[in-house]
Amino acid sequence: MCIHFGECSSTKGQDSETQEKNPIIVMVTNQGVVEIELFPEVAPKSCQNMMGLAEKGYYDGGSL
Repeated sequence: MCIHFGECSSTKGQDSETQEKNPIIVMVTNQGVVEIELFPEVAPKSCQNMMGLAEKGYYDGGSL
């Protein structure tokens, strides 16, 4: 199976309380929408990296 990423964004459209708790990454693929909840208290550096890359558009247009 090949998944094509149309868009990836971080925590857009959430209220500020939810954003401060656990950020959500939203990936729009050709197979549907995937929401990924991040846990910065468990993996702070990984969460920071993923959110930064998503905001820069790194995942946009990619495929698995």
